[in-house]
Amino acid sequence: MAVITSRLTSKGQATIPKAIREELGLRSGDRVSFHIHLGRVEIKRISPIDLEFARAQESGLAEEWLAAEDEAAYGDL
Repeated sequence: MAVITSRLTSKGQATIPKAIREELGLRSGDRVSFHIHLGRVEIKRISPIDLEFARAQESGLAEEWLAAEDEAAYGDL
């Protein structure tokens, strides 16, 4: 696996390197999502319908899956 880097600007922006844009099929104006888990970030190309669906599900899932009891029971998986 190649290590590809990008520099963060003073505004917190980074360019997605060409090799990654090509791999994901990203073009100007495309939307991407960022998923954070255990200190890692996954970037995905998304369509508008994916974004609407994710936003609609977000609050319900957060209440259902982010409870302290669930973290205690499943946090080490």
